Amino acid sequence: MNNTNRRAPWSTLLAVVLACGPASSGLAGPDDHGHHEEEAHEDRALISQEAAAAAGIRMAVAGPAEIRETLTLYGHVRLHEERVYRPVARFPGIVREVRVQVGDEVTRGGTLAIVESNESLQPYEILAPANGVVLERHVNPGDAADGPLFQLADLGELWVDFMAFPRQLTRLAVGQAVHIRSGEGGAIHETAISYLAPIGSQDTQGILARALLENSDTGLAPGLLVTGEVVVGKQEVPVAVRREAIQTFEGRPVVFIRHHGAFEPRALVLGATDQQHVEVLEGLAPGAEYVVANSYLVKADLLKSSAAHDH
Repeated sequence: MNNTNRRAPWSTLLAVVLACGPASSGLAGPDDHGHHEEEAHEDRALISQEAAAAAGIRMAVAGPAEIRETLTLYGHVRLHEERVYRPVARFPGIVREVRVQVGDEVTRGGTLAIVESNESLQPYEILAPANGVVLERHVNPGDAADGPLFQLADLGELWVDFMAFPRQLTRLAVGQAVHIRSGEGGAIHETAISYLAPIGSQDTQGILARALLENSDTGLAPGLLVTGEVVVGKQEVPVAVRREAIQTFEGRPVVFIRHHGAFEPRALVLGATDQQHVEVLEGLAPGAEYVVANSYLVKADLLKSSAAHDH
């Protein structure tokens, strides 16, 4: 995760905000040069570089970015059906021993059970056809070895099935990038659309769009609901800032820049946006530095100073 997204401990952040004086942050440092006239300006936050660093206030540089147009789909995680296995007995017989439980991990060729053949009275092994996890066990010792004895699944890859409406289908295609997030706002997992069903569902009036998910430490499991942001378009913009940097100040979208040892709001005219960036049409030049992390602390300082000035 990008370090600009991490916030400093609450104790540090609150200490910075509460230390702000009525006309300045109270944290003026060597950069401020004792300019008392500037301290009286309510649209300047006098926070030294040392205090800003301690509070987790971080800077970034405005510049070109790729803005992605996305289409939101909703779906759920399910087993990869081509990686689900249901081993059966080769010959009719009686199960003499079961060596695995539900939840056990197995390796290909490992023994799952021992069956005694009815015809030869000789025991033989039921072997795992692949690496996986035991999801179901249908036999106990003494049972007839009839039908699927177990269900195993390789959870290394999963399917994510989304339901798209017909009006969305014209914008979807196999190979498009999709960012998958759990319904609880978890981490984003990047994959791509791998399959679009040729027919719709009479029950849902939707069309299946499937993505293949590599399940290495994703925290996702079959049955969970997820949201998918499918990238349906891209555009390069000359100037953009991170979304988390944008604050609303005096009714305008702003970012905060550092100027002569103080943080000042810079009003922006915004354009296209996606999950990460916002295009800047006016207000900020390429290469300009702005506050990207914990910008709300700078805003809090300005609002406190403004309130004190009004009184």
